[in-house]
Amino acid sequence: KDKATPVMSREAYREALRHLWLRGIDAMQVFNSGVNAELEIGEVEDTAAVYGEMLAFQKFLERGRVMNFDYPGVQEDGVLWSGLRLERDAVVRVASLTNSTAWLEPWEGRWVRLPIPTGGATYLLTLTGDGVVAAKQD
Repeated sequence: KDKATPVMSREAYREALRHLWLRGIDAMQVFNSGVNAELEIGEVEDTAAVYGEMLAFQKFLERGRVMNFDYPGVQEDGVLWSGLRLERDAVVRVASLTNSTAWLEPWEGRWVRLPIPTGGATYLLTLTGDGVVAAKQD
């Protein structure tokens, strides 16, 4: 029986971490099997880097409401999106292997179209009287 541990690319690992933080986790334990020191160090570096990114959205992490737990099926060409919402503001992350845009409904009856660049993107959303305004974050 093959007992090899599957290895995720660093880019995919970072993307998964972003979505975990935007789906309400409030702590993380990073560990691995002790087989590959370079991989282990990279995993810790990636976790620290993404956590640093997420701290820019600290108010959402502390008080935000999770917006979505859905995800596309293994063989589906869907959009993965995660987000935390406050009253009239939200932070969302969108990613897709095939789609270049996503239509999200962050507030009931209020839709927004978000471009999805290669590698995914994070947006700050604001609910206005006219709809939803999106600002891409770097």
